[in-house]
Amino acid sequence: MEQNISQPDLSERHPGPSFPKLLIGLAVAVVIGGGFLYAAQSLQTWPFVSPTPSTNQETYTNDVYKFTLLYPKTWHYEECKDTGPDGIYLLVSLGEAQDLVVCNSDAPILGYANVTASPGKIEQAEIDRTFENIDSAKKKNVTIDGNAAVRVEGITRQLEGPGPQAGLTYSAIWTDKNGIAYRFIFIGEQQHLSKFDDVVETFKFGNCAMQEVQCIRAPCYPQLTCEESPLPNNDGGRLMEGTCPDEWIIDRMPTVGDDNTPNEYFIYQGRRYETFDFDREWVKANCGLEPQYVY
Repeated sequence: MEQNISQPDLSERHPGPSFPKLLIGLAVAVVIGGGFLYAAQSLQTWPFVSPTPSTNQETYTNDVYKFTLLYPKTWHYEECKDTGPDGIYLLVSLGEAQDLVVCNSDAPILGYANVTASPGKIEQAEIDRTFENIDSAKKKNVTIDGNAAVRVEGITRQLEGPGPQAGLTYSAIWTDKNGIAYRFIFIGEQQHLSKFDDVVETFKFGNCAMQEVQCIRAPCYPQLTCEESPLPNNDGGRLMEGTCPDEWIIDRMPTVGDDNTPNEYFIYQGRRYETFDFDREWVKANCGLEPQYVY
């Protein structure tokens, strides 16, 4: 579906064939450089159908860019990845079909919700090119997890070469954050658009950024760095009242040398946290935890 957007020359930046082909199938272009332009003063929230997290949903967490989203338990997902000199190009397709996407192929992608993430920023020109090949196009400034974004909707046209059939609903959202470009794409029957909205509404960014690095020989590419997701109800590094750790440990093991590591700490979601990260007295009174002594 690259016919919906002009395909830039990727030969110098990303020589591998698989992700550019993948982008052709999603009407997305990887645009080199530039910034994300939009009328920030007129941001408004798109009228998503808000989902309610329940036992009928699963959580997807991406292992590269650490973003999360919710999707129905009756769906499944498939991923395609490609690595260029500047980083990892990723597609996640979610839907009901058994074969959602064929990586390194022009085959149609059958997911209701498709998310791409890649190094770089979104250019206004990339967004504008969508208007050249869809009918009844409309554009709005929206937000994704509180981040400025742009959404374009329209109806696909009949084009030469591989691509979607004419008359389908096209909806795409572009945003970038910390040097990472994100694209959310739906191409399908209008009746399924709300399924796309439900998934996108639950999207949460990971704590990842592309960091500039120094190198001896050009070209130099930023490196992806990610931190652990913030704790729930986090306020200045201290968990608010109402959150209980999983374990309370007091370490009585002998130490060697000048080890000033506190011997009392909490375990929460598999990670160690110091007692000052929590309201210790509240934990004692409300969480039903007893210290576990380690010898």
